[in-house]
Amino acid sequence: MQSIRCKAIASVVQRGMTRPAPLPWARQIAIVAESVGPSTSISAVARRHGLNASRLFTWQRLVRQAGGTTASAHCSSCRP
Repeated sequence: MQSIRCKAIASVVQRGMTRPAPLPWARQIAIVAESVGPSTSISAVARRHGLNASRLFTWQRLVRQAGGTTASAHCSSCRP
């Protein structure tokens, strides 16, 4: 007999509700760099890349906390 947890996981997998694969760091930085600008809509950038805007805000916060600014994400060597 399967446990309740195993049944729940099997149900989610059958319905195709699995998490998307994580994006590589370089791609995340490129998206953050694209979202920086005075007239840039973070929501529009997020939609263009199939992301939730809150995820993009989180990535921007992580860049700032890492000692950089979101403006430093414009590094051309980080772009895919």
